[in-house]
Amino acid sequence: MRWKVTASAAAASITARHFIERGYRKIADVGAQLDTDLCAAQRLEGFSSVLAEAGVSLHRETDQDLPRTRETGQVLTQRLLDRNQPVDAIYCLNDSIAAGCLSYLYSRDFRIPDDVAVAGFNGTSRDYAVRTNLTTQDVDRREIGRCAANLIVDQNALRNPVDLVPDKLVVGTTT
Repeated sequence: MRWKVTASAAAASITARHFIERGYRKIADVGAQLDTDLCAAQRLEGFSSVLAEAGVSLHRETDQDLPRTRETGQVLTQRLLDRNQPVDAIYCLNDSIAAGCLSYLYSRDFRIPDDVAVAGFNGTSRDYAVRTNLTTQDVDRREIGRCAANLIVDQNALRNPVDLVPDKLVVGTTT
C-alpha cells in the first residue's frame, strides 16, 4: 500500500500563485502557534517563497500564544489593520482563523474581495459558510483519516513509499 500525504509548502504555493494571478501585491499572513506546528511553518515557507520570487513582500501578523480559533482571526486582523499596514489580500493559517478575519473585516465594512481578499487552509469552512464562500485549500480529511487508521492497524506500512497529494484550491467568493 502507498501512503498519501499533503506537501504543505507546495499546497500554500498554490494559494500564493492564485493571489499573484489575481493581481494582489500587498499580502499579509495571519496565524498563530507557528513555532509548534511544522506543517504550518512549511506552508508559510512555501507561501512566502512564491511571493518573494514574484517580488511581492509578505506582511505577517502572528501570535505564538493565541489559539487557532475564529476569535484569534479577529484579534490578529485588527492588529494588522491597526498598524495601518495596507493589505489587499490576507492568507490565514486555517479556515477558522479566516472566518474570524472575515468577521472583523465585515464588521468594519470592508468589501470582500474588492477591498481585501481572504483565503484559508483546510477546507473546513465549506461546512459552515453562510455569508460567503471562503477560498481555501481543500484537504482530503477523509483520506488522511483512512491512512492514519491503517497506520495504527499496520505500523509496518510506514516502510512503504509515500505519494505527495497536492491540495485542491477551492476558489470561493473571497478572492
